[in-house]
Amino acid sequence: NIQVVECGFLPDPATYYAIDDCWGDPYNGDGSFVPVNKSESIVTPPGKTYEQFINRTWFADDGCGNNASYMEMYHIVDTMAPFIAPKVNSTYDCLSIPDMEDRNGTDLCEGVIVANNTETVLYADCPLVEIIHRTWTVTDEQGNFYLSEEFVHVTDVVGGELPIWNLPLPPAQLTVEI
Repeated sequence: NIQVVECGFLPDPATYYAIDDCWGDPYNGDGSFVPVNKSESIVTPPGKTYEQFINRTWFADDGCGNNASYMEMYHIVDTMAPFIAPKVNSTYDCLSIPDMEDRNGTDLCEGVIVANNTETVLYADCPLVEIIHRTWTVTDEQGNFYLSEEFVHVTDVVGGELPIWNLPLPPAQLTVEI
């Protein structure tokens, strides 16, 4: 019976004990346990970095030709998407828009995954007012992915005045001699 287990959730090997009538009863203090040895084999299919088949076997031998064994079989799979923390939508003045940051996500099987970033202007009302859509996507080797996004609202909150230059005004009447 093979147990399917998500990567990162493989249980630790159990500790098993064996008893034999000739060795006495270790629970009553007048005997000892038969030694139990554990072996483990791991098979990874070609091209499947995070898919594995694990066989754990416990074997006890009383030294008189009597033995017993127990086996656990696991199929390790990666069906869970990696994770990247969500971003909070934000509003900035047109003069203080931060650059899009590089971010990383995490995956139970692969650890840290570098996110792919995209930035798109969705709406622009005038040169200084717009909505920017930023996304960070993390994808593991199995194709599982997760998307984090942020909408940046850009406004002209600072305002200001039009510049006034101190230039002389042209004369009201201009005479040119030739």
